[in-house]
Amino acid sequence: MVFLPNPNNVYAVNKEVVFNPGRSAFVYLRDLQVTDQHWSLRGNHAYPAERQKPLRINRQYIEESSP
Repeated sequence: MVFLPNPNNVYAVNKEVVFNPGRSAFVYLRDLQVTDQHWSLRGNHAYPAERQKPLRINRQYIEESSP
């Protein structure tokens, strides 16, 4: 379990980490997931070029950023 004492609830995670924040200040590591492109699972395979583009994050959804 990770305790983040931040009243603004600002989180920073890798784009290959699936994180759905709740209302609590507690973030349980058991609730986090990683995609198959996460560095720990990908191994020596190259990171796909389409995944290297930045993402634009909104409160409701995530979309690919336009150049």
